[in-house]
Amino acid sequence: MKIAVIARGISPFLIGGAENVTRQVVDGLRKRGHEIEVITKYEEEENRPEMGIEIDEEWSKDAALEASRFEPDVIYICGYWGESASLYVKDTPIVAMYHDVDLDLLPLFPDRYSRLEMITRRSIKRADRIVVASQFVRDYYVKNFSAAEDKFFIIPLGLDEREEWEGRRIEGEKFKLLYLGRIAPNKGIHLLLEALKEIDEKLPIHLTIHGGFTTDYASYYDHVLSLSRHLPVTFAGRAKEEDKLRLYRSFAAVVCPSIAHEGFGFVPLEALRYNGVVIASDIFVETGVLTEDVAFVYPRRDIGAFASRIMEASLMHESDRLRLQEKITRWLERFTWESHVSELEKLLVSASNLLPKC
Repeated sequence: MKIAVIARGISPFLIGGAENVTRQVVDGLRKRGHEIEVITKYEEEENRPEMGIEIDEEWSKDAALEASRFEPDVIYICGYWGESASLYVKDTPIVAMYHDVDLDLLPLFPDRYSRLEMITRRSIKRADRIVVASQFVRDYYVKNFSAAEDKFFIIPLGLDEREEWEGRRIEGEKFKLLYLGRIAPNKGIHLLLEALKEIDEKLPIHLTIHGGFTTDYASYYDHVLSLSRHLPVTFAGRAKEEDKLRLYRSFAAVVCPSIAHEGFGFVPLEALRYNGVVIASDIFVETGVLTEDVAFVYPRRDIGAFASRIMEASLMHESDRLRLQEKITRWLERFTWESHVSELEKLLVSASNLLPKC
């Protein structure tokens, strides 16, 4: 089967959850013998805009035309906010993957919000099949975009197999926390710093923030820099993909403080496997990535509860860690890329049958 893939970015050139999904899908479908044509816009992280809120209808139109020239049986589109490529595809069936939620919570001017909302509504209507990673995401689009529920298919995402669990390698007496991800308002780093302020004098602790930011969020970066003054915090820049495993294993715990705009959550999932101690907001319970049995979960905007969960994690005994790891191992068995690609392949085949036969 010939499949065209339209995505603004793909790993390893760009680092992000949606970009990783696109890479896994492309590689997995190629292994299954399908002919894949990939159309992307960005090939490097530096100096790019925030893709999730970008509107570039000229690029989307050109991408749709390029995909159509490939004469595919079906087109797979990574559905960022504002991605309008599907609106320029005439007859070819479309399967779209939607990751993001909470458009209304993004820091947008009203005109930008209205355009993104309109493009998303029209694109959802045009798609023949829509893939989401969880019921949480499906329910969001059904409720907020009046989307037909029977158009959605829930296919959980996978977990990259970097290496088997070997335990962590932590040095020093301080409780070392790792934040790994983008520096953006929805990631809740400002709340993390407020929680750190509450426990700084009660616990020998240090936070390392590994993350980059796009030009759209430069002011937010300045804000968290200001909040971090006089706190035990290191800003270490964007982490390279090849360094992630070492980072996960080098810290006592990983914090995932997101407050909005999360449709899944690769970092908390990877942190479960390669670190074992995850302190995360309840948004990741809603997306289906975590449960309170495998992570230290707190209500997403409750700074006091966040600080308490950090303290609890720091007081764990080794026997508690081993019991927790047993629960985590069982929990992670449900997240595999093989399963995701297999289910997606069935969906792509069924959608391709919608193509008018000559």
